[in-house]
Amino acid sequence: MVASSPSLIASHRLSLVMDYGQFYLSGDSSPDSQEDLEELVGEALSDGTIASSQTSAVVLSPHQNNFDMQMAIEVWDQKPPEDRGDWDQVVDLVVEIDQDGTLLLDSPPGGEPHRVTIDPGRYRVEVCGRGFVALGWPGSIEPGDTWRIRLWPAISTTDALPPRKLWTETDTTTSDADSAEAGLELTPTSSRTMNDSPTFSPGDDFAIWGGIPPTAELLAAGSMAPNLCLLDRALAEAIASSSPTTQRSIARWAARTAIERANLSNTQWVQDGLDAVEEHVALPAPFDGLFNARQRVETDPALRRLRARAKPALRNQQLGRQVFAVSSLTSAGAADPARAALDATYYAVVDDEETRVLLGEIRSKFLPR
Repeated sequence: MVASSPSLIASHRLSLVMDYGQFYLSGDSSPDSQEDLEELVGEALSDGTIASSQTSAVVLSPHQNNFDMQMAIEVWDQKPPEDRGDWDQVVDLVVEIDQDGTLLLDSPPGGEPHRVTIDPGRYRVEVCGRGFVALGWPGSIEPGDTWRIRLWPAISTTDALPPRKLWTETDTTTSDADSAEAGLELTPTSSRTMNDSPTFSPGDDFAIWGGIPPTAELLAAGSMAPNLCLLDRALAEAIASSSPTTQRSIARWAARTAIERANLSNTQWVQDGLDAVEEHVALPAPFDGLFNARQRVETDPALRRLRARAKPALRNQQLGRQVFAVSSLTSAGAADPARAALDATYYAVVDDEETRVLLGEIRSKFLPR
């Protein structure tokens, strides 16, 4: 008897707003599913790639973000044709879709979650990604990486999953942003050798700067400077060209404001970090890197209990604000005062409904005309 060839049953295309280097998939429609996903976040961060339960998984991306991450979802009647060689990263798992018949895909605190209808049952799942350009900050909010998730019925529960195929950054140069994440010492802008005006070629792409070439000060600061330019170009330029003393004051104000708005002032380890910023000393752990600070927020039992008491629809929003707040605080401790001010400001305002108000406060307090 000749075995039948695999057949594609259903195919879906969607775009995820992915931030914090992770996205979720879940076949669990129960009210407690969000809490399960939050637990998996810590496991995935410890593992470095993925963490899964019977019904859900958290997948880490090499990129910190992609606000237009194209993803294909394919459902097959049996194991599909092998094409692992066409992808930079491939991880496999098993997920059960409950009687609700829905696969949830999300990347809080980004855009709206996506729900794909799939027959209930136990599935082998293959998650593939490609088009990566850097570990961490990819240089833009839409770096162009794409993903595919293929599902097919899991015939056996004892079959070993294939080895993971992981992408590594082997052909790129460590950027200032990467150095900051790794805890490497950065040289303050004031001591850098830098031309008054950067030199650009006609073919340079300024998309990440809003289509306008950056000033020398903005270019030197790097990191989240392009993102702040998209929010308020004039303010970003004013911060970048202000004195180091003013930049430090802006960084401290932004971090303190973000912490207060996220209701983290009474969390001792957060207050310890804020005290260090105010006292101009090195920040303690976990503020020695954005990754560590964000992980602490997501895994701190007290903060998880606090979020659990919120309405389900507000939990992701609350988590997002807390993560942005500790990111602002971590950034405020950067060695380069310009980077500290620009990054701390961006993280303090980007996730707030009163973004324009906060930017206006910075302008009036620190950058009077």
